[in-house]
Amino acid sequence: MIGLKKISGAGDGVTAGFAEIDKKLAECTDEVALACKYLYAFMPYSDIGNYPFEVFLDYAENGVHLWKENSGVAELPEEIF
Repeated sequence: MIGLKKISGAGDGVTAGFAEIDKKLAECTDEVALACKYLYAFMPYSDIGNYPFEVFLDYAENGVHLWKENSGVAELPEEIF
């Protein structure tokens, strides 16, 4: 999971925020959770702070749906998609 250990000097809000994300990720399918983790790994910190988890969950779910249901997308190499 994305969860973080206590960061020296960081407030409890930092780790608590990621704990909430981890809890929500645990409720997702493996594919959607992986897509969300990818988004969180590469997004700017400001996006993490300014947008709720549900925004990125929606992106991840739509991406997984396209990958599964759209033959044109499914044919793309995994490195591209």
